[in-house]
Amino acid sequence: AIITAYSSEESQTDSTPFLTASQKQVQEGFIACPRKYKFGQQVEIAGRTYTCEDRKNIRYESYPEEWFDIWFPSTELALEFGIKNMVIVIK
Repeated sequence: AIITAYSSEESQTDSTPFLTASQKQVQEGFIACPRKYKFGQQVEIAGRTYTCEDRKNIRYESYPEEWFDIWFPSTELALEFGIKNMVIVIK
């Protein structure tokens, strides 16, 4: 899967950057998943478990089907993570 990162900035999210699509406050371990995964779905990436509590913006629906976006507490950390092609395990 393609794995990217985002932080709580309106330019990266929407007008409520600290609220996920599942209506939870952002926190470490949350990930934006393709719409085919239900909220609460557990995903393992590089030995770490994330929970699908957010969605990629609808404008990205035509992008690769297996594209996940990990939430980070700062833009700097998100940029440092970058874009990676990694194996994921759906739990």
